[in-house]
Amino acid sequence: MEKADMAAVLALCLLAPVSILIGLVLFRNVWITFFLFHGIVCTGIPLAVAFRNRFRPAFFRELGFGNFRQASKQGILLGLAYFMLILIFFSLFRNRALDADAVRSLLAGWHVTEKHMGLFLLMMIVANALLEEIFWRGYIFSRLGKRAGLLMSVLISSFFYASYHFLTTVLLFRLSFAILFTAAILAAGVFWGLLRYKTQSLYGPVFSHLLADMGIMTAYLAWVKH
Repeated sequence: MEKADMAAVLALCLLAPVSILIGLVLFRNVWITFFLFHGIVCTGIPLAVAFRNRFRPAFFRELGFGNFRQASKQGILLGLAYFMLILIFFSLFRNRALDADAVRSLLAGWHVTEKHMGLFLLMMIVANALLEEIFWRGYIFSRLGKRAGLLMSVLISSFFYASYHFLTTVLLFRLSFAILFTAAILAAGVFWGLLRYKTQSLYGPVFSHLLADMGIMTAYLAWVKH
């Protein structure tokens, strides 16, 4: 990959943690964060490129929209494992990992209220999984893969994917657990990148990611929200 092209991809990758930082730290508002990160970065950038490519089917195949049946089965199996591991972990270590009262207070300060809880859960489970995977394992992965190769594509996309999760986990959890969770998220990004390559499809990572997010939100509803 040419230096200018690599710099452009890295700049796009940096937009993710910057948007999270602006939304959650500067504005302290989860809805602004959704708009900046999910709306502009994860959706706006691939959509702009799709528009430039005149929405050709080849562009969407390049993103990974293909091989639905095979990729989905593998993604669902991996996602179920993530789901169970997340619930088991929080059932055993939630009191050591987080202060539930502090988390509720922080989320309230970010404008996560009971009134909008349904929308919040929908965004965190469905929209988050789909849009993050389109951006990282779809657009960024395919753009890196053209010249950088599999290893660099997986590592770079996974590193930046994990980077902004550290910004959120360090605010919600105790530092040692925030580091542990970020490492786990990095590993998940690597698995999803390899699954994306193996199946030549985005569907596996999307379903696996969705079930992992469902596990996190189930833990939140069970042990934090009330």
